[in-house]
Amino acid sequence: FHQSNKIRKTCTVNNWAFTLRKCKELGGLSPRNYHSYPDPKEKPKIQLSTASSTKTLDKTKNEFLLKESFKLDVQFPGTPSSKGITKENPPVTESSRLANNLTVASQEMPGLMTSFAFLIKTGSSYETQVNDGTNGNAGATHCLELGAFRSTSKRPNRDLVTEVEKLGGMMQCMTNRDSIVYYVDILRQHAEKALDIIADTVLNPTLSDEEIEDIKAIIQFQNSEMPAEVLSREAAQMAAYTSYPLGNFHHCPLDKVDGINKTMVNNFRIKHLFGSNCILSAVGIDHESFVKLANEKFSGLPSGTVLQPRLPSRFVGGLVKNERELKEPFVKVALAFEAGSGWEDPNLIPMCVMQMLLGGGSSFSAGGPGKGMYTRLYTQVLNRH
Repeated sequence: FHQSNKIRKTCTVNNWAFTLRKCKELGGLSPRNYHSYPDPKEKPKIQLSTASSTKTLDKTKNEFLLKESFKLDVQFPGTPSSKGITKENPPVTESSRLANNLTVASQEMPGLMTSFAFLIKTGSSYETQVNDGTNGNAGATHCLELGAFRSTSKRPNRDLVTEVEKLGGMMQCMTNRDSIVYYVDILRQHAEKALDIIADTVLNPTLSDEEIEDIKAIIQFQNSEMPAEVLSREAAQMAAYTSYPLGNFHHCPLDKVDGINKTMVNNFRIKHLFGSNCILSAVGIDHESFVKLANEKFSGLPSGTVLQPRLPSRFVGGLVKNERELKEPFVKVALAFEAGSGWEDPNLIPMCVMQMLLGGGSSFSAGGPGKGMYTRLYTQVLNRH
């Protein structure tokens, strides 16, 4: 937004309404001095602003020079030196198995950041999505995603979020039909603290009744605001594998929300959370230090036993329709066909390349050239219709 004469600094907060209200309290913003979507009825105009305290920097004087700590010809403290990548010295991914059967893998690389990921080999295709309301766990994966990085037995939710922000980090949890993955990106010097946070989140989530109710409310809201593209892709997946695990719904539908409770979610989590069913990975840390930290932080992870294999899924095809009022004047159609046997199929990479060559859909990026945006599918179909 545009600053007025009375505001000399910018504050960033999550709530836009709060930002606008506080700025008005300071007497710094008029109702129109902020970015908004244009009103079609409003005539375009240019607003000019002045500031009596405007100062023009003289680039020839010392006030414009960078401080010594930001010189680009001096190595940043704590950053490992890079000798470059050559055929004789490619980046190496190292892996080890801990005493509790947890697989840890890492790759060192120069940079200021370290990234951690903890993967559990389970997802919505492992749920028992029955309709009798007695022994099912439909929606458990969706609930665990929304419940990640909340309160733990060691950290209240507010403290956990504040701690990550103070460390200059970013955290998220993503799920699909095959996996639940917890991510943390952090400044390299805070790697140990970040790994402690991700271990605490994975091993000690509170998942209180209050949080479960909050999550159920979010699921209901997401169902009403779900993008049509997501709905069409979900329908195609469910039609492709009808009555098989890969045909399970991923986003919990409204008629299953009431069945979600703390006991059901915890039972699903505990069933799949053991060493041989999980992988901990990192980029931006040497392997020896990573293994030492992993042994310390994930010592409480049980080794577990081998789960009964998920039932195989067979491509059957069919039609799934999702009728609802959309906020846009379009009908979304998704067409899917069998093209392999999974992640280990030898044709996986050629199919990924073919997807990029076709362009359109999720492979289109408006941020720059490439990603298929000049293919015939895009120029002759998507761009015209």
